[in-house]
Amino acid sequence: MRRFLLAALILALIGTTTLMADTFYINSSSGNDTTGDGSSGTPWATITKGITEAISGDTLNITGMFTGKGVATDGIIIAKTLTITGQGADSTIVQAASTVATADRRTISIYTGSTTVTLKNITIRNGRVWEGVTDPYGGGVDITSGATVIIQKCHILDNRSWLQGGGISVYQSNLTLENSTVSGNLGYHGGGVKFQQSTGTITNCTVFDNYADASGYSGGVESTDASTITITNCTIANNTSTNAGG
Repeated sequence: MRRFLLAALILALIGTTTLMADTFYINSSSGNDTTGDGSSGTPWATITKGITEAISGDTLNITGMFTGKGVATDGIIIAKTLTITGQGADSTIVQAASTVATADRRTISIYTGSTTVTLKNITIRNGRVWEGVTDPYGGGVDITSGATVIIQKCHILDNRSWLQGGGISVYQSNLTLENSTVSGNLGYHGGGVKFQQSTGTITNCTVFDNYADASGYSGGVESTDASTITITNCTIANNTSTNAGG
């Protein structure tokens, strides 16, 4: 009996070790996707490399500025449960282009349901999805297909969308936005954040100087199609719409 219990304990410990989440390191200036191994001493260079190598539940610790990464239109695609954390929104920047309104892609796409993605301590900026692309939603972050996304202590700045959600678009998904700033974004509906058939909470955030273009609605935050949104302790100010809901 004692041998059986010992064997069971060993197997349990092996299983626990196997399931433990890892942290990988990515540095845009000192990392190398070919020779690096994702450790703090020899990091990778791109977030895409980290996403490819990580398994569900892992953390990517990122440092530096990442410009124009991922693929055209979609940018950096996250399709598994991950935490991506920077060193602070003022110093860790993920941008689709180095200047506003010039990119050929959004910054981040999160498309897969049954995943939980956490983005922390980074700036997401200069994403752009414009007329003619297949999915002109969410210039900064596009969230669809039942994904759950948590954004904490981030800046969502100066992104552009031809249709919905200049900064963030949430469709049939869930967004928790905390202690973050959404500013300078432009979209046809929901210049800052757009919720459609979705749920969300916005807490301790500032949403300002966003713009709903053309004949669109809701410069700051727009919620449509039976979305349920809770907004607590936020400042929503100086947003503009050419039609209604500035």
